Amino acid sequence: MPRTMPAGRRQSSVLGPDGKPVSYFLYPTPRFNLRQYKPRYWLAADTKSNVTEYDRWEMVNYSRQLRAQIDVLDTAVRAKNTWAFGEAWDAHYVGRNADWGRLAEEWLRVQFFPNCNVRGGPFDLKTSLRLSGEALDVDGDDCMVLTENAAGDPRIAFYTATRVGMQATGMRGKMIKEAGPDGTVGEGIYAGAKIFDGVIFDRNMRAIAFRICGEDGSFRDVSAFSADLAFEPTWHDQGRGIPRIATSLLKWMNLQDIDEFIQRGMKRASSIGLKFKREGGEAALGNEIITGEDDPSVQAAGANAQVVSGGVHPKVYYEEIEGGEMYYLDSQGDEEIEALKYENPHPNSEAFVERLMRGALASVGWFYELIDLRETGRAAARLLTDMANQSIGERQASGHKRWRRIVSYAVAKAMKNGTLPRNDDGMDAYQWDRGLPKELSVDAGNDEQADRENLKMGTTSKARIAQKHGDHWRRIGAQRLSEVQDLIAMARQVSLAAPEVPFEMAMELLEQRSPNPMAGGGEPDGD
Repeated sequence: MPRTMPAGRRQSSVLGPDGKPVSYFLYPTPRFNLRQYKPRYWLAADTKSNVTEYDRWEMVNYSRQLRAQIDVLDTAVRAKNTWAFGEAWDAHYVGRNADWGRLAEEWLRVQFFPNCNVRGGPFDLKTSLRLSGEALDVDGDDCMVLTENAAGDPRIAFYTATRVGMQATGMRGKMIKEAGPDGTVGEGIYAGAKIFDGVIFDRNMRAIAFRICGEDGSFRDVSAFSADLAFEPTWHDQGRGIPRIATSLLKWMNLQDIDEFIQRGMKRASSIGLKFKREGGEAALGNEIITGEDDPSVQAAGANAQVVSGGVHPKVYYEEIEGGEMYYLDSQGDEEIEALKYENPHPNSEAFVERLMRGALASVGWFYELIDLRETGRAAARLLTDMANQSIGERQASGHKRWRRIVSYAVAKAMKNGTLPRNDDGMDAYQWDRGLPKELSVDAGNDEQADRENLKMGTTSKARIAQKHGDHWRRIGAQRLSEVQDLIAMARQVSLAAPEVPFEMAMELLEQRSPNPMAGGGEPDGD
């Protein structure tokens, strides 16, 4: 019987030297080896069709549960974003108007950053940035809105991914009614614009507004001019962020199930002290009895069911003894006492679980060796830290875009309200830089020595070294100038109080800047 051709396969009429048809296919595919590969499915051309509103909501739902319930995953997400944001990210003015810059820096640091979030309390700017970074891993995205309080002071509002779009609140029907069945906004200033999963697009698929849903089911469309939906794109045509956990979602579920089942088995095994095999499997009177109540035949036979040829399970007696329990099992005449042997988790099982965890952690931009430090070697650890710093830097780049917008908005609003004096020198008021947390390092001492040597050779700069420690080189320079001036003043006081001590020696006594201190000028005369 001739074999039928797969759908879409083209049959060549040109024969090769071996008499077989010439293939039109350059690369191998599983289409011609269907029994050797599991099925792979055809995808739509549009990412929004492959990741629908419900698909994304389902991924967010599972990702949140897994992050909250798996300690290793929670540690990886928190550690990565703590290294990325930490306690740095202070605003450093790098413009031309130094006096104005000092006032603006002080206002941002003391007044705006601690109170920028509309929720107040512990939600300062640095905490908000870290939570947004964690949201990229767990939720895929989050929305920030530039707003103000009742007094007109600049404020920032953050909305989780579950507050953008109606699907999150289970009011999909209402969104279709308000937006229209053709996927466009039905009314308002954005009427006729395309909307997908809470994001309103123009004809070039550029986000122009975001639909933010309230707890009561009401919603409002906020212009992208004053809002920002942050996510790290994976595809050119996606409209919403995809959780980083989603890549290994099923692996995390498997790891959670395996861990729970192993723990359950170990608890059950640890409760059994000895197994006593004897004829009839009977213990002394008064001991507890476990019957096979899950077997219908046992239920029909009653509580005194014995072993018969019909599938009826025997009773199992157990006796509580010091250190565990003794189980009595039927031995068909031969008596024996033995300890329970429980060999799970087996080393092979542990190796398999470790392999799953390595890939799952890598999907969120962290590494297994940073969780279990026993797995690191000296040479590999340096490469590992470079890879981790690369992942941290990627998250810092995402946070920096939002940070610049927040600082620019706050400064502009403060100048408009009169909180800060105006700086009308072009874009000078918006020349800001930030310090970053210290990089992840294997040997901080060697890295700092390398920075000093590179600075001497001119292959790095004070700005980069200061940035690695969360500070700014201009602030360090100003602080050092103040300290040197104080040092000179104190040295002069010492020389005036004790004329026999030269100024240079007084400087050396106050601060030794060289490994070879100055030699004294001999014993001073007098007392």
